[in-house]
Amino acid sequence: MDGPTHAMEPRRREDWTQKRGGGEDTYQLAEGERDRFAARISMGYPDAAAELEMRDTQGQGAPLGRLTPVAHAADVRDLIEVV
Repeated sequence: MDGPTHAMEPRRREDWTQKRGGGEDTYQLAEGERDRFAARISMGYPDAAAELEMRDTQGQGAPLGRLTPVAHAADVRDLIEVV
């Protein structure tokens, strides 16, 4: 690098994804894509009771093994033909 270097403050993780200043971006977003910036939620961590409940209800193996099909491939093809 030419010249002096300057220390920068570390960037917060929120800075990576949030738009600054409420201004327009370099290009206009489509109407269907604008709402993704309208809300922000925080999930947090579950409390001890919720963790125990998850362990007790989901700890019996992979739930995918207990799923049963609601339609077969032939049924889906028939529905596509109707539509």
